This record gives sequence, C-alpha cells and structure tokens, in this order.
Amino acid sequence: MDPIQRIKRLERRVSVLTACLVLTVAAFAIVGLRAQPAVTESLRVRQITVVDAKGTERLWIGAPVPNPISEGKRVSRSGPCLVWCCSMRTATNEVGT
Repeated sequence: MDPIQRIKRLERRVSVLTACLVLTVAAFAIVGLRAQPAVTESLRVRQITVVDAKGTERLWIGAPVPNPISEGKRVSRSGPCLVWCCSMRTATNEVGT
C-alpha cells in the first residue's frame, strides 16, 4: 500500500474516533445534567453514629444509644439515654432520660 494513502486512511480513522469520543462525552454530560438528585421528605433511621478518623465513636444520635466510653473502656450508665450522647477526649456528655 502506498504510504500516502495509508496516512490519509489513518487520519480519517483518527478523525472518526475523535468525533465518536466527543459525542460520547457530550452524551454523558447531557445525561448527567438532566439527572436530578432524589429528594425525600424524611429520613428514617434507628441510629446515627459519627466516628473520627481513627474510627472512634464520637457522637450517637438514637434511642437507646450504647453505653459511653470512658478512658478507652465502655462503662455502664445509671439509666437509658434516649436523645444523644457525645464522647470527647476528656469527657462524656449525655442528654436525655
């Protein structure tokens, strides 16, 4: 095959592939822009737990929440905590009954 014909054929192929790539990216962009995030009226869960970078539980929201951690050990509380429990490095705060 003549080298000039081969080059022209390769250039045509590159042009077609480039056009296909542009159309594919455009299609994904249009689909992504048209997709709307699902909005719900409410979120229903039993408990939400927030952990720090090391995986230590720092905040619980739920009813009932687990017993608090004091000095690295989980300790019993005098009664159930129904609202929230927040554990910091130096103290454990509880609200509820």
